[in-house]
Amino acid sequence: METAVPAHDVDVEPRGDALFVRNRERLGSFRRSMVESLDTWAAATPDRVLFAQRDADEGAAIGISQYRVASGEGVAKAIELAQRIAANAPMTNFAIIHALPRTAEGSRDGGYLTEALVSAIAQGEPEAKERVREFLEKRAAKVR
Repeated sequence: METAVPAHDVDVEPRGDALFVRNRERLGSFRRSMVESLDTWAAATPDRVLFAQRDADEGAAIGISQYRVASGEGVAKAIELAQRIAANAPMTNFAIIHALPRTAEGSRDGGYLTEALVSAIAQGEPEAKERVREFLEKRAAKVR
């Protein structure tokens, strides 16, 4: 198996049909939970506003909202979004939750490497290949 290895400090180990890539650079410190991030943020910037009440028009105008729904329709919209997320390929959701946040926390090169590796892995999933095929053949569902 011939393998092109990016110019990063990584170990590459072929195992059967798989290729394992491990970054030699140790993962730096990272927050274990959102609460820890909030504690750190609050200690560093005690005068900043974390939550503020805004009306729907103001929130949309300044780009802090993704969706607007009528009163009483919030739970239905949340369930709809959760169902759409659950329909993602498992590797896509894994990447969104675990890999992408770490791309911003490390070095720029480390972030590029992480993003490239996760993208390559996700694109190799059979479901992802089928979705790309559907898109190219104009059979994919439209995103609203």
